[in-house]
Formats: sequence, C-alpha cells, structure tokens
Amino acid sequence: MKKESEIIDDEELKRFFLNEAMLLCPSALGDVLEREKLQILYNTLQKIVKLLGVLNHCNLEMHYVEIYHVFGFYFTEKDGEKRKKRKMSERLEDYGQFMYHLVRMKSVIAHYYAYSLQHLRSLEHTMELYYPGYLQNRMKDIPREQKMDILKEETEK
Repeated sequence: MKKESEIIDDEELKRFFLNEAMLLCPSALGDVLEREKLQILYNTLQKIVKLLGVLNHCNLEMHYVEIYHVFGFYFTEKDGEKRKKRKMSERLEDYGQFMYHLVRMKSVIAHYYAYSLQHLRSLEHTMELYYPGYLQNRMKDIPREQKMDILKEETEK
C-alpha cells in the first residue's frame, strides 16, 4: 500500500488540510496561523475518530436486543382477571429505530473509522513535516489487535 506522500504532493496535501480545516472548523476561519488551523483540524478529527471507534467497537446488535427485552415488550397491568396491554412510548420506539439504523450502518461505520484513522495519520505526517514539534495532544498509537480487527471487519464485508 502506498503512503499518502507517494500519491499526493506534500504541498498539495497541506493545502487540502487547510481547506478542510476551514470547512470543518469554524474557529479556523479568520486570522489564524496555518499551524493553528492544522492543530484545530487535528483536534476535531481526533474527536471524530474517538466517536467512530466507540461506535465501531460497541456491540450495537446486543444493545438493540436489550432495548426490546427490557423496554420493548408491552407493559402489562393486572386488571382483574384480564391483562391490559400498553404500547411502548413513542420516544422508546424512536430510540429503537435509531439503534436499528446504527446496526444496519455498522459496515459503513467500520469503513469510515478506518478511513478517518488514515486521514488523521496523514495530517500528523503533514504537520510534522511542515511544523516539527508543534503537534499537541498526539493520539496514541492504536493497538495492533485493534488494527487487525478493523482490517478483518473490512475484508468480511
């Protein structure tokens, strides 16, 4: 697999990240130094990667099943000899639908998580190339097992 610097010129990559910073981060607009824009983008991408990581490694199917086991069944009350059924609340139904959509989007989440990780690494490379030592709050390396899980999930899909 080729590195991003072999595919795209470093200067072009830097311009891409600066434009992305202006699109994704309103605080990067205005009179801000390039390295500060890149740092703002880095912090934003780091948060995106963390969110996608949680969604990717969470067992959404189990949460979906739990919702319906705990709350989803009709609530019943004894009313004499008969049982009276009550439908679950609309909010709970909406939450169940949200979880259902997340479960169906699991492969997209996994692919975007892998993409975002590579994107973050490319930004790190660019920042270290143009502004050595300036990168703050560097994200720790992903454990090797986690990388393998991501790759395995991608190949299965």
